[in-house]
Order: sequence, then C-alpha cells, then structure tokens
Amino acid sequence: ALGHPFLVSLGAYSFEAYLFQWPLVWLFRLAFGEWPLSCEVFMMFALTLWLVSGLYVKLLAPPLVHRARAVVEALLDRGGSSHEPLYTGLGADPPESACSSSPLSPP
Repeated sequence: ALGHPFLVSLGAYSFEAYLFQWPLVWLFRLAFGEWPLSCEVFMMFALTLWLVSGLYVKLLAPPLVHRARAVVEALLDRGGSSHEPLYTGLGADPPESACSSSPLSPP
C-alpha cells in the first residue's frame, strides 16, 4: 500500500512542499484576507502547494543542481590535477594564508 505511485510521488515532493508552504500561506492570506482558510480555499492552497513543489522538482531543481555542481567542481579543480588538502583542525597545521588574515592575529 505504501508503494502506491501516488504516495511515492507525494513523498518525493514533501521537502519542497515544506519549503514552499509559508510563502504560499502568506500569498493566500494576502489574496483572500482570511485565516483560517475556508475549505474551498484550503483545497486550492493544497493543490497549488503540490503543483509548485512538483514543478520545482521536475523543471527548476535539476538545472540549478547541475549548475551548482559545475561551479563547485570548477572552484575545486582550479586547472590542476592535484588538490590542496583542506585544513581539518584537530592536529593539522593550517596554511599560512589562513593565519595571516585572521582578525585575531596581531598586525
């Protein structure tokens, strides 16, 4: 029963619905001027919320994620094949550049 396609798609959009719920609540309160919403307006809100979440997941998120990954890879690559290790704290010495720009270091 939990593998039903409707329930699976509902779960696939749940995080996005969580993200978009308050902006849509604000818009619906502004547009309809009532709170709590009537049954008809609430159903329109719920359908709009899932529609916006679904459109975001299917159309907007993939190009954004692809572009963000390309930018991060370009920043990490910097044209060379060897990468400098990141400063991990705990026993490792930070690079000199990290120490020289510290606001706590003496001038």
